[in-house]
Amino acid sequence: IAECADRLQRLTGSIGRWFRPSAAQYASRTVRDQARLVGYEHCLSFDIDPRDYTDPGSDTVQKRVVNAVGNGSVVALHLGHRGTADAMPGILAGLAGRGLTAVTASELCA
Repeated sequence: IAECADRLQRLTGSIGRWFRPSAAQYASRTVRDQARLVGYEHCLSFDIDPRDYTDPGSDTVQKRVVNAVGNGSVVALHLGHRGTADAMPGILAGLAGRGLTAVTASELCA
């Protein structure tokens, strides 16, 4: 965690405000404690994983998100997958149809 924070600081000038452990839905107490020691205010977990990284196609990603999402949900989506990007308009429309709005993590926790 410290090495990644150092690298982010060198590359961007900031470690960021949020830490999300890779390949883990929830941060353990040890991970949360270590992230806090490095300077992260928050550890972010998610409750919906549409497994978009398996490239199932945009329709599948959209259905998995819209069918599972609820008020306060945090959805794990991944960069670099065409189906994820292509699914976003349908996901946002599906959220709106259910009276939900996509927000940033900072807005969700405000």
